[in-house]
Amino acid sequence: MRIMAILGAFVFSAQDKEFHKMNKTTRYHFAKIDKVHTGTEYHAIGGRDETRVMSGRINALQSGSNPLDALEIMAELKYAYPLFLGTGRYLGRFIIEDIRTVEEKILDNGAAIQVDFTITLQRTDGGLLSWVQSLGLDLGGIL
Repeated sequence: MRIMAILGAFVFSAQDKEFHKMNKTTRYHFAKIDKVHTGTEYHAIGGRDETRVMSGRINALQSGSNPLDALEIMAELKYAYPLFLGTGRYLGRFIIEDIRTVEEKILDNGAAIQVDFTITLQRTDGGLLSWVQSLGLDLGGIL
């Protein structure tokens, strides 16, 4: 089995639960201060928000069993899960914010042969910088 990514214990694999896209949005927060005669200033506030959106397709669900049911259970538990790529790269801890599915090619027993999915994940840990700092690495004064 070729592992594409692992979210908690849920494995995305190229054989049956593959994603085709992973979008990442990182938002940094600033306060805007309008000043008289000197223009506008921006001051960094708070941390950052990271959202990942994974979309893909599951094929051949003739048995009626949908592996995304496990993701729905994970979402209902409201726990932050570690996300790793198949290369072993750690992406952070994420909660499942949203799961959208579209079932197509419905058989006479009601089972879908094809399910397109989109999963929205929200990062809950402090991000890459806090992870690097937690390792106690000496980065030569660049931080």
